[in-house]
Amino acid sequence: MIRSKSFLVAVATLFGTTIGAGIFALPYVITKAGWIIGLLYFTVFGFIITVLQLMYGEVILRTKENHRLPGYTKKYLGPVWEKIVLMVEILGSYGGLLVYLILGGNFLFLVLGPLIGGSFGLYVFLFWIVFSLWVIRGLKLVANIELALDGLLILILLGIVIFGLPKFSLDNLNALSLREFLLPYGVILFALSGAIAIPEMKDELAHKKQLLKHAIILGTVLAMIISLAFGLAVAGVSGSETTPDALSGLRNFFGAGFVQWVALFGLLAIATSFLVAGVYLKDLLHFDLNFDKKLAGLLVVIVPMIAFGLNIGSFVGIIGFLGAVTVALSSIIIIFIFKTAKNKGDREPEYSIRVPMPFIIFLTTLFLLGFLNQIFFNL
Repeated sequence: MIRSKSFLVAVATLFGTTIGAGIFALPYVITKAGWIIGLLYFTVFGFIITVLQLMYGEVILRTKENHRLPGYTKKYLGPVWEKIVLMVEILGSYGGLLVYLILGGNFLFLVLGPLIGGSFGLYVFLFWIVFSLWVIRGLKLVANIELALDGLLILILLGIVIFGLPKFSLDNLNALSLREFLLPYGVILFALSGAIAIPEMKDELAHKKQLLKHAIILGTVLAMIISLAFGLAVAGVSGSETTPDALSGLRNFFGAGFVQWVALFGLLAIATSFLVAGVYLKDLLHFDLNFDKKLAGLLVVIVPMIAFGLNIGSFVGIIGFLGAVTVALSSIIIIFIFKTAKNKGDREPEYSIRVPMPFIIFLTTLFLLGFLNQIFFNL
């Protein structure tokens, strides 16, 4: 199984999709809430996300046609639910673009700020101008370049973990802060979620779909391990100086030059994510909601910049919102689709999992409570 090239590609797809901007917020929330709470969230959400992604994988295998989440929602839950999913995806895409804008601008500031000066806002604007034009023109990255830059980001994270080990100290890790117990909820949920990759994984395993279950488990577990290692490593090095973007707080420990190089490579990876998310949202507005193509492109790039200008939230706050709202709502819908597809699927799946009803009720309640807490107490 491990020797299968398509299996390894599928694992890499899920792993690469999961490891993204959200991972940079992990050290901050672990520092604030404490490593005990962080480890608890990783253990619980790691298991939950694995089950959810297996549920989604089974839905995909029970369906003859190829879809994405809105298509599966329409097939099994109807057009009303499809519209809800589309709205959730649009909100999530805009939120993701705002996160990439903030993080990309910050990385650009870390690279060029020490050399030519300028404010953080200026570098966000520069990042936005350059990559928004690319989105508007509809230029798509070659898949190999996208894969290479995703791999580069993972190497950066591993490098920080490895080079951080000699500087790591348990004394820098806050053990427990009950006041911040809910802070990691949305951030870790967002950081571990990679369900969007599963339809592509099925395509990559075209003649070996029976391996999808194992690919989902391995890809999810690997992403969880790297995310946890990065979060603990940075928190254990920078301690109380840990910053929301993870990198800025490392300058006093690794030196400005090291952080500049890491930020440069991180910038390339985040720019890639911005382009992919931007083109995806543009296509969604154009093809699914029938917006004019030029108008769709303008809406994709203007809205995140307006949101940044209005200062609607911090980097960590926005990621927390996306996890607690968009990931949670999508997860609830996947649960509903899973239950319906068990009876209404039109093909025999290569694997089938049994999820007890009490656990389904627990998951739905957990996501719903997190959503309500975010809406009523954290907006």
